[in-house]
Amino acid sequence: MDLVTIVFHHEMEMKLLQLQAASLRYMDEHLIHTIYVLCHDKDPLSDRETEALVACYPPLLQSRVVILHSPTLDPRFTTTSWTTQQMIKLMVSRCVKSSYYLVLDSKNHLIRPVSASDYFDPMTSHPRLFSGKEMYMRKYYYQGLAYFGVECPFQFQGEDDDRVLQTMTPYLFRTRDVLDMLEYIETREKTSFYDFFIHRTRDHHRTTEFYLFSTFLIFSGRIHDYCITPRNFSSIMHLPPSLTLRFSDTLNNPHIKVLGLHRRVVSSWSDKEKEEFIAFYHNFYDNNLFHTLLG
Repeated sequence: MDLVTIVFHHEMEMKLLQLQAASLRYMDEHLIHTIYVLCHDKDPLSDRETEALVACYPPLLQSRVVILHSPTLDPRFTTTSWTTQQMIKLMVSRCVKSSYYLVLDSKNHLIRPVSASDYFDPMTSHPRLFSGKEMYMRKYYYQGLAYFGVECPFQFQGEDDDRVLQTMTPYLFRTRDVLDMLEYIETREKTSFYDFFIHRTRDHHRTTEFYLFSTFLIFSGRIHDYCITPRNFSSIMHLPPSLTLRFSDTLNNPHIKVLGLHRRVVSSWSDKEKEEFIAFYHNFYDNNLFHTLLG
């Protein structure tokens, strides 16, 4: 499969991306075909930024890194926004070469060994769709269903149901399915996918890129080609009341293979909180690596 990470010009985003690059030592290198780093900003990555980033990848993977600039997908991709980032995660399917691609944000990094079975069911070889609790974004799932005119095939039970399809990274796409969805939408709407998605952000029909995709799978009957699995990742989007408890949950759950650390956490932590993070990451990385990039 290919890996795709979208980044923009922000010092902490680039540092987190370097941590992600170094963390790929945890992934079976036979899983990875090409690593696409897509700079979604007015200007592409400089030669200096590119050299510093590529040097962080394990030596065997450095030759597989391809740097892209978002206007190569559409010349209108020159400013960074949540909406355009979502579009890019789907439209990049027109560039990748593998049958599958795994989308990452720069905040994502591996903390435990990752093998093929983490993203493909070993019994059926079906790609995994991850599930978990989802309270705030679930409305976008239902708006995706409404667009395709289908009902939810699952019996979700309240806000605490942990079987809800996820709408966050890491997210595995089967390339053919994304391309077919883009073609279906452009044919139906008689416009480009770019214009379609932009238009839907301006009304109450908005959905997310991942929920648009998963509801397309339901609509097309392809949901049965996927293995729905409890998510193998966790994210720290803000400083929780108890870092000790949060870290303990991650350390005691070997199923968690990928951690997300948002840049605003790193930008706002106190000296005491930073020391707690350094101690936590010592379980997975050499302290010098984490301290050099984020300390």
